[in-house]
Amino acid sequence: MKTFFLTLILVLFVSCASTKKSESIGEYVDNSAISSKIKTKLISEDNISSTSIDVETYKGHVILSGFVDNEVQKQKALKLAKETKGVVAVKDALIVKTTIK
Repeated sequence: MKTFFLTLILVLFVSCASTKKSESIGEYVDNSAISSKIKTKLISEDNISSTSIDVETYKGHVILSGFVDNEVQKQKALKLAKETKGVVAVKDALIVKTTIK
């Protein structure tokens, strides 16, 4: 019986661990919290259209994608993301809208 419980605990521990291609439950929650914090910061900025910016986080690495009106908005969004607790790195996939003539 003791062996059964030890095996069960070991299986549960291993199944909750992360791998190079997947996240543990704890990492998923942490990454969701990081994304939420960044989105909240973007929403609080008057001069950034936060609905046009997507935030994805994986193991503390953040990708900002979407569209911004100008370079100032882009740099501000990147800065806000980099300053967020838990962020390891920020990848810029933001596109500045251009006027077609």
